[in-house]
Amino acid sequence: MLLLIRPKHFGFNAQTAGSNVFQQNVDRSSFIQEMALREFDALIELLHLHDIEHIVFDDTDEPLKPDAVFPNNWFSTDYNGQLILYPMLAPNRRTERRKDIITYLNQTGYLHTTDLTTYENKNMFLEGTGSLILDRTLRYAYMCRSQRSHEALLDEFCTRLGYEKMVFDARTPRGEEIYHTNVMMSIGHEVCIIGDTLIPDESERIHLLEHLDLYYHLVQVDEDQIRQFAANTLFVTNQHGQGYWLMSTTAMKSYSPQQIKVLENDGTILATQIDTIEKYGGGSLRCMLAELV
Repeated sequence: MLLLIRPKHFGFNAQTAGSNVFQQNVDRSSFIQEMALREFDALIELLHLHDIEHIVFDDTDEPLKPDAVFPNNWFSTDYNGQLILYPMLAPNRRTERRKDIITYLNQTGYLHTTDLTTYENKNMFLEGTGSLILDRTLRYAYMCRSQRSHEALLDEFCTRLGYEKMVFDARTPRGEEIYHTNVMMSIGHEVCIIGDTLIPDESERIHLLEHLDLYYHLVQVDEDQIRQFAANTLFVTNQHGQGYWLMSTTAMKSYSPQQIKVLENDGTILATQIDTIEKYGGGSLRCMLAELV
């Protein structure tokens, strides 16, 4: 099942812009919010149409949370009723954590909480499944180091949840830090999307590719594709066990026909237009989806 937040105050977040090269600045306006709502509601229709289980919470009126549509950064779930709460860099993003949603998760069986949020007091961060690409079956946690993704917290996460880490640095050719791993990597059933050209250390890159090649067919995407959110996708199964890649139309258009063919060996591509959310939020479809496993 997927959990989503219907936005009320979507817009450019100045507190996150310094560490997210994908954001574009604009004055917050009712038009931007209206367009984001239309995109969100079209996504919900797509999930309904394909019997993909989901639950929607409306954003609250106060406080203003321009990034509330991206819930995957403040919590994740894991097998055996595990709920993990994460420390986030931007102070106004910390207000996205909601007691009513945590209560709902507790009531639906997520009774064992790993709370890492106190690390915010030490300026240490790990922003959920933005920072982490989780293979919950093989128990690997993949992460690129950044201002928002601290390796010491990854170590604690892995110890508490029973994962083995795979960690690396990633930057654009201009030296810009890749702020979240999920803009350059996604894992499906038998396919892995990876933007390995952004890993400057050759030994780290080769080690990661050799490891991934043991378990997956690789779809390697370049920087241009990453800037079009090609890797910011999520593989899901519906109520009938059918597999789907959820992505934006921007992401889908960036793939070559051969890459599309490899992806569709894993599952059907479902694409929806979220241009406004991508442009002003700096994140794409995967960021909007919190998984309840």
